[in-house]
Amino acid sequence: MLRHLRNTWNKNWPEIRCAATGSVPDFILARKPKPLVDSVPVFCYHIASGPDLEQDLCHLRENGYDTLSADVLLAYLNREFFPENPSVVLSFDDCSRNLFQVAFPLLKKYNCQAVAFAAPRFHDLAEAMQDRERRPCTWQELAALSDSGIVDIQSHSLEHRYVPRWPEPVPLCGADADMNEAVARAPGRSLKEDLFLAKRILEEKLGKPVRHLAFPRYDGTDAAIRVARTLGYESFWWGVLPGRPTNCPGDSPDRIVRISGEFLRRLPGSERAPLSSILRARYGRSLRRWAGLA
Repeated sequence: MLRHLRNTWNKNWPEIRCAATGSVPDFILARKPKPLVDSVPVFCYHIASGPDLEQDLCHLRENGYDTLSADVLLAYLNREFFPENPSVVLSFDDCSRNLFQVAFPLLKKYNCQAVAFAAPRFHDLAEAMQDRERRPCTWQELAALSDSGIVDIQSHSLEHRYVPRWPEPVPLCGADADMNEAVARAPGRSLKEDLFLAKRILEEKLGKPVRHLAFPRYDGTDAAIRVARTLGYESFWWGVLPGRPTNCPGDSPDRIVRISGEFLRRLPGSERAPLSSILRARYGRSLRRWAGLA
């Protein structure tokens, strides 16, 4: 329980700090936000609830938002692409079975693009554990996602380790305890080897270029960016970051910021979700657990 609470705090504290310092997009806190102009917010999901995700995708469609790929977002930051309509990026970390079974059919239904970040070591394990309910996608499922043209698979490192305290393992959402423990027991490679193998394996398995890296637990380092650039990575995806509320033309692709998908229905448009209901759903369970320990 204490470990769970610590992980919950570590995950949520950056968002709380950025909200307090004005480093989140205006539309999250504003009662009447301005239309989305000259910025592209990136939303992040792990395990998606079907009904919730469908509401999010309905909100995008009903309010005229486009969804961009990782390559197009990079071109946008480099001032090489300018969208005609308000646009967002939908990202999915960890590539759990849920991505294939729940999110993918909805993305197809609403004609939305997404980028998903995969840690290849876990997908190797999934091949031998296909009967598990909690598992990552198999390589066959990842190939189907990639071949669809709807979900772009990119790198989440090889073994999903915490970059600032390398090689500390980070549990993968959607993988059961046996899988996470199997990776945690391994000694871990150097950061450079890990990122090199992740890129090479994904490119070989899926037959596509891999140019984008999402740091596990949303957190990287400048040194990791320098290493990854020598391997051919061109953009780096974090969580929220102080001083950078969203992603605008001319911003560095070294620090693409992302916010939780739970805030998508705060985007400007009709039928916005009340912030109070989002915060209750997001933090209420953790607060109840903390109270139970008091």
